[in-house]
Amino acid sequence: MFRNITGSPRRGPRLLTLACILLSLACIRTSSYADGYTGPALAGWYDEGTCYAPIHIGLIFYAGTAEDFVGGFQTVVAGANSVGGDFKGVCQLTAAGGNHVSGDFYGLGQVALGANIVDGRFTGAFQFGIVNIADEVRGLQIGIVNKATILRGVQLGIVNLVSDNALPFCPVLNVGW
Repeated sequence: MFRNITGSPRRGPRLLTLACILLSLACIRTSSYADGYTGPALAGWYDEGTCYAPIHIGLIFYAGTAEDFVGGFQTVVAGANSVGGDFKGVCQLTAAGGNHVSGDFYGLGQVALGANIVDGRFTGAFQFGIVNIADEVRGLQIGIVNKATILRGVQLGIVNLVSDNALPFCPVLNVGW
């Protein structure tokens, strides 16, 4: 397939990878996005207001908004996703690091090879990470350590903690309605 374009079957994937890297670097801006930015937010720059984006990508280190995130995905390869207000989107994804929402989370879920933290209510299908913490959980937490003040769902993990429950500690499985 790549022989016709580059003359070599081995050089094609390398050139395609290099082109993607150069395109990503070309999108880097030296200042943060303005309040109420709408569109794809690349390179993880901190938004000083609400971010309305189909995707907010932090290639390495950080993808964050000072206020709400409204859109699709907030993702970073290695580092942290952070929302200063509510998350109203599809998913927060972090390959190595963590996700943090200062307000409430409304979406499909949070996935991190690290910690998922929601200071308010988590309303979603799942939190999947090593450590999952939320004030109120309405969904599923899967991790080594799961912590909630109020549980309206299921926790699967080695250590499951729920402050407002008859049994505040329960290994393996904890259910609250």
